[in-house]
Amino acid sequence: MVTGDPVAGQSGFFYFTVWTHQADPGSAYANNLTYTNGYEYATSGDVVATGETPFNTAFDIVLKVGVNVSDGWNTTESRWDEAYQWLTLTCADLSIEADTNMTEIQIANTSTYAWYQYYLNNGGAGYTINEGEHFNVTSCKFWVKRLVP
Repeated sequence: MVTGDPVAGQSGFFYFTVWTHQADPGSAYANNLTYTNGYEYATSGDVVATGETPFNTAFDIVLKVGVNVSDGWNTTESRWDEAYQWLTLTCADLSIEADTNMTEIQIANTSTYAWYQYYLNNGGAGYTINEGEHFNVTSCKFWVKRLVP
């Protein structure tokens, strides 16, 4: 997984965080999260996340991405077009099957850039781990289908 601020103006990952389970993710994740308030977070790929996920406590997985105007602006309809981007995640330790689609929420945009948060919440139940357990996200893919006018 490649995270951290994308090269200025380019589409890409900002962060990965393990967040307190939300009963209303559509509202909670429509806000720009302070990722360091999550249980664990990472702003670069292939690293052990900072923090620790508590055992027997429900949590969600949240990733923030940015999309530039060349990748996400639908010039025909004059709008940001989420149909042309998606994020998938794999984590066998949490029974998240290969390339599971994450739910997308736009959190902000300007005329040249849009920010999104993607989440997985185990069908509304949240994920949990037992004492002494850990989990490893083995794949995270951000797909952007460039829009051509």
